[in-house]
Amino acid sequence: MILVRSLLQQLNGNKQLLCLFCILLISCGPARKKTVVQKHPQKEHVQKEAPVKTLPDKIDTIYWKEDVVKTETKPEIIKQDSLPLKNKTQAEKILKPIHVLTLIPFKVSEQDTVVNKINATNLRFVQYYAGMKLALNEIQNKSGVPVYIDVFDSGETENTEKILQDCVSKVPDLIIGPYKTESLKYAANWAKQNKTMLVSPWISSSTITEQNKYYLQLKPGLNAHFQKINEHARSHFSPEFIYLVSKSKSESRAKIFNDGFAGKDIIKEEIISEEDLSKSIEPILEKYLNADGPTVFILPLASSKDENYIYHFLRRVSAEKKTKPVYIYGLSKWTELKTDIFDFINTLNVRLSISNFIDESRSDIKNFRRKYFDEYREFPGDDALEGYDVAQFLIGALLSSELPYQIENLKQNSKPLETEFEIKPIYKLSNSSQLIPDYFENSFIRIVEIKNNRYNVIE
Repeated sequence: MILVRSLLQQLNGNKQLLCLFCILLISCGPARKKTVVQKHPQKEHVQKEAPVKTLPDKIDTIYWKEDVVKTETKPEIIKQDSLPLKNKTQAEKILKPIHVLTLIPFKVSEQDTVVNKINATNLRFVQYYAGMKLALNEIQNKSGVPVYIDVFDSGETENTEKILQDCVSKVPDLIIGPYKTESLKYAANWAKQNKTMLVSPWISSSTITEQNKYYLQLKPGLNAHFQKINEHARSHFSPEFIYLVSKSKSESRAKIFNDGFAGKDIIKEEIISEEDLSKSIEPILEKYLNADGPTVFILPLASSKDENYIYHFLRRVSAEKKTKPVYIYGLSKWTELKTDIFDFINTLNVRLSISNFIDESRSDIKNFRRKYFDEYREFPGDDALEGYDVAQFLIGALLSSELPYQIENLKQNSKPLETEFEIKPIYKLSNSSQLIPDYFENSFIRIVEIKNNRYNVIE
């Protein structure tokens, strides 16, 4: 499969996406009286004046069924004859509305209202939200089930606690976000106490929560990436020619890569300092290179603070390998580092573990880009596709089940555009008899090579 790196187009001023953000910007100001316009079956418009609140303002409430009016209490079950269902199997069930709470860091306070374009800080999450809206429109058209989406800006202040406290009397069926780690920890505990699903689409960490079957992170953690790299390297190369490279003993990952292996299956670890890589005038890697076959280096480094180390290591490989075949395994974070590193990735045999990628040759991705442009008059970036995938996956799963929904039963029912889903329970102590997982995680990862800016999946 050939994958093309997605390049985000620069926004200009007079476009639909900017209008969407302006609505968010206006709605996220200080607490104020707002006029709410809702459709009514008998009257064209019903206007209600909402009371002044001290809580963070809700920036958008989307009603995906026009003849359902949201009240102050949790919506009751709607009889099947009031729903314009197209699917007969759905009509046989009693369906109830779905309430989704999203906490997205739009950071509207950081937007310069004089400049007629969305700044880079806001753009990522505006596109994510715009992609979600496209997905929800499609879901509504197919199912006819009312989905209530309450959207809050969680980026201005630490207001997650206030928002969730206001939801105690009407607990949402699904919470997406927030972004900040401390806010996410609070939200995870709140979801656990109130027995509802919390999904983290951006943050991946093993320290957010414990024994929490209501928490799902959609980005694979480091251990998932290490496991995939380990499996892939061992299946393609003999362990005797694989070297695990560490910066120091204190940062060793040898236990992770050799757990369960013994004898000839042990991968050798080599400690190579950054100072030697950057300053030594003597060859550093030449002694490890196999004269009769390929040599494989695994660099389990995924932080921006490792940028210089990664650069000097790749530079050494390029200078010392000559005609010998050398393969380097790393992580997708490398593509976000300085340009010199990406240049080496393009020219050397670098294999990266990656969870999100786009095959631009697929017709459904081309169709999505066309629909997105028609709706917003802007080209979608990766975040727009990701928001679309996440909404399709989560809301689709909720629609096909009885609520409350158990995360372990989440299934991918359609082919996503960018983000595949393989949900697995995570137990921090592998040798524990613990019955309740610490959390759930999307463990989908692929190994890719990049040549001439094209992503190629290595099966």
